[in-house]
Amino acid sequence: MNAASRLLSLVAMTSVGTLLLTGCEDGGGDGSSGPANVTGTWDMTAAVQGEQDHVLVLYLTQSGTAVSGPASDVTSSASGSVNGVVSGSSISMTISMPWGEGDCSGMVEGNSMVGTFTSPDGVRGTWSATKR
Repeated sequence: MNAASRLLSLVAMTSVGTLLLTGCEDGGGDGSSGPANVTGTWDMTAAVQGEQDHVLVLYLTQSGTAVSGPASDVTSSASGSVNGVVSGSSISMTISMPWGEGDCSGMVEGNSMVGTFTSPDGVRGTWSATKR
């Protein structure tokens, strides 16, 4: 698998798979209690040191602490899905794309999320997302 394919796999697996973010329980930094609100459209960038960044668009809906929705790879136009859990300001997601699944975990801070991911082949990287 070449570097570009590996990066796409990592990002896809991370984005479309299950996003599990672990962090504080303050509802996302706005002083409210309960899980952070991540419903909406998110532009996500995943990075592996020494490789080109990968961009996904996540269309998330939330019911209580459960998060799900479709994902779209900006580069290849491939489609996938996201399933995850929000606990306070922490999020954990699994992003499933045609080439595999990736596990993401991170923190939600208002209209931003940041975290780390692991691809199916064990490659690790960082990701960030901004709500539109």
